[in-house]
Amino acid sequence: MKTPHAYFNLARLAVISAGIAFFGCAGTGSLAWAAEPMQITISYADLNIESAAGVRSLYGRLRFAAQRVCAHLDDGRLSPANIRYQSCYETALDSAVAKINEPVLTAMRSGRRQVAGG
Repeated sequence: MKTPHAYFNLARLAVISAGIAFFGCAGTGSLAWAAEPMQITISYADLNIESAAGVRSLYGRLRFAAQRVCAHLDDGRLSPANIRYQSCYETALDSAVAKINEPVLTAMRSGRRQVAGG
């Protein structure tokens, strides 16, 4: 039997989608373009984000969406020297995780950032 909390989560999952937006379009040469952030909507209604597997799957979807949103800044170098792309990617991913506001997802993002930072 499902608890009222479980029904709330299912309803919330069906309604909410995570938008990844990159607002810091500096260096693109177009202020009009910067005023309209790029956005991809990610649905996670099919995931149980109360499970570790569900959170990992959602995080993977968010990472893929951030890569797509920022692809126009990727110069093909797989290094920290690709600063514009890295900045876009980190900002987009942080924004999406904050928008979803799930403690386990936030902790996963914080852990990844700490590992990546050294």
